[in-house]
Amino acid sequence: MIVAFSQVLVGNLFCTALAGIIVLLKKLLGNRLSLRFHYRIWIPLFVSMAMVFVPVSRLHLFQYNALFAQSGLAQQAQAAGGTMDVAEGYRWTNDIAEAVTLADHSGWMHMLQIVWCGGALLLFLIYCGQAFRLKQIRRAARAASDRETRLLHTCKETCGVRQTVLLLQSDAIHAPCCFGVRTCCLFLPIAAIHQLTEQELTHIFLHELMHIRHKDAVTNYILCLAQILYWCNPFLWVILAQIRRDREAYCDWDVLRLYAGQEERLCYGSTLLRFARLYQRRHLYAANDLCGGKSQMRYRIEQIASFHPANRKMAVRGGGILLLICMLLAMQLPVTAAVAADTQLYTPEPSMHITAVDYHDIFGDNTGSVVIYNEQADQYMVYHLEQAQQRIAPCSTFKIFSALHALEQGIITPEQSMLPWDGTQYAYPEWNENQDLYSAMQLSVNWYFEQLDTASGADELAAFYQKIGY
Repeated sequence: MIVAFSQVLVGNLFCTALAGIIVLLKKLLGNRLSLRFHYRIWIPLFVSMAMVFVPVSRLHLFQYNALFAQSGLAQQAQAAGGTMDVAEGYRWTNDIAEAVTLADHSGWMHMLQIVWCGGALLLFLIYCGQAFRLKQIRRAARAASDRETRLLHTCKETCGVRQTVLLLQSDAIHAPCCFGVRTCCLFLPIAAIHQLTEQELTHIFLHELMHIRHKDAVTNYILCLAQILYWCNPFLWVILAQIRRDREAYCDWDVLRLYAGQEERLCYGSTLLRFARLYQRRHLYAANDLCGGKSQMRYRIEQIASFHPANRKMAVRGGGILLLICMLLAMQLPVTAAVAADTQLYTPEPSMHITAVDYHDIFGDNTGSVVIYNEQADQYMVYHLEQAQQRIAPCSTFKIFSALHALEQGIITPEQSMLPWDGTQYAYPEWNENQDLYSAMQLSVNWYFEQLDTASGADELAAFYQKIGY
């Protein structure tokens, strides 16, 4: 798989937590942030959603340096200047116990993958149907009158929009809306257009042109894609609805900045309310329409009534919040990388020469796998290949390299490898006595290898492990 399904699940949790933090911050600060910031603060969430689908092959680039995660002494000696609490190290290097691995939930994972893919495909087809419906509306629509066209041109100059906009009339819609990226189409409902005053038409055109100015057609596609990929997360559906609400409020805010007086702003709100009374909700998420649901309209009218332009304090406050959110976002990829590394099968490089061998006569009914590398022949001999490809915690395997490094450095020798027990009582009686390399390896004695690592030093160990690619 290009993307581990487990990382999708963890990514959903991270996105949900990040969205919750953003909602909380927006709630606490309220009008102390501009509506522009209330909308743009969601950008890190989209980045977070995209990060979930970083290919597994690239995730290793974002892993934290956990080089000494299995060697308590090397990690703690570096932080404590060469000393450590052996009892602390014992708690997470209990190597006589079973290796900590994820349970085999492959059947459940496979079923969840099928359900997720099925739901995403269904929603994708629904949105494709909506896009096809919009194209049908465009083909059946007719050009607007000269009056509306001239007014639209004036509004484009006011908003600074240079993009080509096709102004069309249709009886298939009940509220003004626009869609399209290269060529934008602005639709007016035939049933209501002849009843609108020039001021009301101006309000409509300004609002829809702000959508075009903000590139909201692209934003719509991103929202639809997010809804497809995260269809199984009901909390994110609520968040996406709030993002659409904030998008509309931001367009309102940008229009209100063009008016100098409160009376003109209230007239703009009255235009929205007029269409809200006539509006019949049709789920065409690929288009930006003038009206929304009741809760959205209530929020927008409240913002219009309490309109205030942005100021420097708002900008500084918003920059600080955005920095905080980005710091939280920076934690996602390393966490996802760790999850993917724990759950993915290792895929051998194509250049590796692998030969399956049968060591059943040696190991009998014992489970596990063996990988033997013939350096001269550049060949890997593997017993139980499928198990060898399963990623598991390295646990006591680090002790082999800890011992090899100590031997190479002359810290111990095959003849002189005895280390004294310091009197600390361990849960395993066999550890509570002097040990040499042979007994320590046989009994997997943590403290013995921790003393070897202390004598080596963290920097020397780091260089050694990096050199051998452990």
